[in-house]
Amino acid sequence: MINGELQSDNQILVSILMTVYNDLSVLDIAIKSVIHQTYPNWEMLILDNSDNNPNSWTVLTAYAVKDERIKVFKSPGHNGKTNVGWCKGTEILLEKAKGKYAFLLAADDFIDEHSFLRIANESSQNDPDVIWIGNAYTTYENGKFEVIDAVIPEYKVFTKEDNPEKIDYILKNVYYNSMFHYSKVDFLKKYNINFFYPYYKDCASMTAALCFSDKVVVCDDILYYLTLNTSQTSGFVSVNFAEMFASQWELIKNEYSKSNVTDNEYYHYAALRIFNNFNSSFKHFKDGGPVRDEYMNPIEISPTDRVNLINEIMDDTRIKELIYYSQA
Repeated sequence: MINGELQSDNQILVSILMTVYNDLSVLDIAIKSVIHQTYPNWEMLILDNSDNNPNSWTVLTAYAVKDERIKVFKSPGHNGKTNVGWCKGTEILLEKAKGKYAFLLAADDFIDEHSFLRIANESSQNDPDVIWIGNAYTTYENGKFEVIDAVIPEYKVFTKEDNPEKIDYILKNVYYNSMFHYSKVDFLKKYNINFFYPYYKDCASMTAALCFSDKVVVCDDILYYLTLNTSQTSGFVSVNFAEMFASQWELIKNEYSKSNVTDNEYYHYAALRIFNNFNSSFKHFKDGGPVRDEYMNPIEISPTDRVNLINEIMDDTRIKELIYYSQA
């Protein structure tokens, strides 16, 4: 548990990655939750993706002027659009990160004041590739946050030899498919985990981190507060959503196979978790819901093209296998 004291002299650098898109209404809370950390050795890298907020750059540069640990960058844009999405944005910022550990802080979320202290302690004591953390779910209304639920796992340390148990435990007890967990920058680069390609978004990238990591720690503290009703990424699906879920299944299935897992319950549970998320996106797409490209900009897809893509998805042997194991 957090005790408010650094347990070693290990002054590791923590890199916070944030992409900002238009809405700055709760940005101040997110950034101040970093500035007020009890552990001082951090850098915050912010990418301005905004395309219709003329004040965005002015606001962001003001933070950088006040604290030299905050560095801001303009989006390079793509195909005539300013927005490159948080996935490509994370890839860009990760290349600039100088810290030992990195994580993504959404512009509408915030973190516990002792978060980096806990990470520094775990780095000193265990030196894990990934530090998985507990989180709380909040809503934001009338200028106030309200905690409505939480995920608080037991404290665990897993090594490569524990891979099947590690994967199964984290799937069942941790909100694993988000980048608000802390990963070694060198580890992410070694396995080309950049949240854009080849492991798109947090689902596929954190699944890759889960499978490839040699040593992980699961913290038993709430270090991240996820705000549910202010998300700018809900209400649409990415055009490559099926590939994202298929790659998740392939990653976990292959790790189980390499570990000679014969217990079908391991495969079934993993497949069921992934299938439930896939099925939600599939229904959204099939019913004509909004779609965005890999840079998270809106795109139009004709009814005919939707039908063709649906047929391609259902012919994918990985998706067929995912469905089979989820129902086995």
